[in-house]
Amino acid sequence: MFSIVNKNGEYKFSVSSKKTLKTLCAPPSDNYCESVHVFVELFGGRFVLQRKPLDEYPAGLLGSSTSGYRKFRESCTTTAKHKLYTDLGLSVNSEDLIKIADIKPEKHNDREFITLFTYLMDPVKEYIVMNEDQSSAIVIMSFGDLLSELDNIHTVGKYHKQFISLLNMYITLK
Repeated sequence: MFSIVNKNGEYKFSVSSKKTLKTLCAPPSDNYCESVHVFVELFGGRFVLQRKPLDEYPAGLLGSSTSGYRKFRESCTTTAKHKLYTDLGLSVNSEDLIKIADIKPEKHNDREFITLFTYLMDPVKEYIVMNEDQSSAIVIMSFGDLLSELDNIHTVGKYHKQFISLLNMYITLK
């Protein structure tokens, strides 16, 4: 079950599917949803990106290391831990997740209340196991290369607009 909230983030009702959630939260409705995004960084200045499969939103685009809608009565931290495990095979302790920001709904973030976390992964002790139901690819690239790609008009279209917005915010807060 996923929560639908009002413009103040107060619970209204729940729905059982992501498709219904997105339909009911589409403009011009006064419904909003809640999501969690996690940026996974690796020691050495590398960044983990996830490409969604063609039957998932955002189809075929690179974006956050993992993301998902918050389930009814589930904390943002629990959602983040769950998505890290189901999408990337990472078991993470709550205290290792760093909350970066709570973002209110705007046009560029798909009318979602977003909680953004970061997680610093040690590739010597941990490894990623991609869930093919959730991802079509996992890409690990240097932070510098990522910024260069986003600055290039020919490659910026490979990335989800919401991810670009969150990354810009992340850079300014870091």
